[in-house]
Parts: sequence; C-alpha cells; structure tokens
Amino acid sequence: MNLSSTCRKLHNIYFDVSPRTILHLAVASSRTFFRPHPHFLAAAMVRQASDWALLSHANTEILRQALRRGIHTLLDLCVSKAGLTMNDIRHLHACRFSLINPVSDMIDACAGPRWLSTPNFWQGGVSAPATIFLAPTRALFQIVIYGELFASSMDAFLHPRLSLPRFDHEFRMEYIKYCIPDRACESYYPWDGCDGLTIYHICRPAQ
Repeated sequence: MNLSSTCRKLHNIYFDVSPRTILHLAVASSRTFFRPHPHFLAAAMVRQASDWALLSHANTEILRQALRRGIHTLLDLCVSKAGLTMNDIRHLHACRFSLINPVSDMIDACAGPRWLSTPNFWQGGVSAPATIFLAPTRALFQIVIYGELFASSMDAFLHPRLSLPRFDHEFRMEYIKYCIPDRACESYYPWDGCDGLTIYHICRPAQ
C-alpha cells in the first residue's frame, strides 16, 4: 500500500494486481502488519470462505475439518478460497485505529492485563478475579471471526421465508471447541505460540 502511494506509475501497477497476489503478500507479512496472527487476516477473509462452504455439502465438510484443526488451518483454507483487494487493505488499516484498538482497550480494561493491574487485585480489588483470563485483541478477533463465519446463518434466522443456507448449531460449536484456546490448554501460554489446541482436545474421551 505504501509503495503504491509513491508515484502514479506504481499506483497504476498495483491497482491491477490480482486479489490473490495481494492476499499472499499480506499473509507473508502478517506477523508484522496484521497482528495478531493468524486472527487478523482470518477475520478479513473468513466470510468468503463461509460463502464458499455453503455452496455444497462437500465444501461444508472441508470447512468443518479445517475448524477441527484450529485457527491456523482455518486461515489456510481462507487463503485458498479468498482474495484481498487494495481497498480491503485500506479498510483493514482504517479499522485498526477506528474500531479494533478502541474496542481492544475496552476489553483490556474489563478483563485483560490492565484489569489485572488493579491495585489489590487478589485481595478484593476486583470481583471474582480468577474467572477470566484473556488476551484482549485476540479475544476481539475471535468474536469478529465468529460473526463473519456465521453471518449467513444470522441472515437465514432473520429472514426465514427466504430459505437461505445456514450452518446448524453443531457446526457453529466446532469453531468454539477448536479455534478458541482455553486457559487450561497445554498451549495457552505464551499466547503468540498458541497452536489451536483447545480444552475439548484434552477432555474428550480417548478414541
């Protein structure tokens, strides 16, 4: 985006770059420009993967298997089915400052490190101090991904007469079970090293 702003010729060149190329460039630099990785880019593309999955039962099952392998595999599926335009990149950049950072700060104050820094935290400084543990920005993107992934299901619920395709409750739970790490998981810390392992993997009976 910065390079395309340096002169008219480069602007015209990058204006014609395919969404697939822009997407792969974004993924390659995601740990620098699209943090938290992989949640930021997954949130940006998962609606496209969701729409693709609803085209057929086979596609739905591919998405289900991706969810069961965690957030990194969900991103891989998004990369294979989606694209990003320069306007998408600009929109994401603007959202970082207008929406993502302010809401993350609110979550931080309610249940993140800033909340944990409350004076006398464990001695009555807050109510129920041991009930919540999270990384604020990651938590925000987990909510955003859920909303984007299942937006079509909400549309179907709001407009039942249209008989729109939707994901059922059990399918939506796959995202909760496999893509949102739990504090009790082996991989919960450090957060940046989380590999998608969830409490469901640990507690379910051995096959």
